[in-house]
Amino acid sequence: MNVNNEPLNVLLELNKKLSLNLDDELITQCYKLQKTHQYDKNRDTSKKMQALIETKVLESEGNILL
Repeated sequence: MNVNNEPLNVLLELNKKLSLNLDDELITQCYKLQKTHQYDKNRDTSKKMQALIETKVLESEGNILL
């Protein structure tokens, strides 16, 4: 596997290599959410992460959350 050490690129490459069929946009959004809040002392990204995932699942099923 020939990727640079950027964590997002590694995640995206593994998604392809392992044929996980996860949406690259979802992986990118989740990564950016964690990266943005990684140094926040009082971070609670689990609810935001859950919302991202639930929205993507609903979109894939043809439903829209909002």
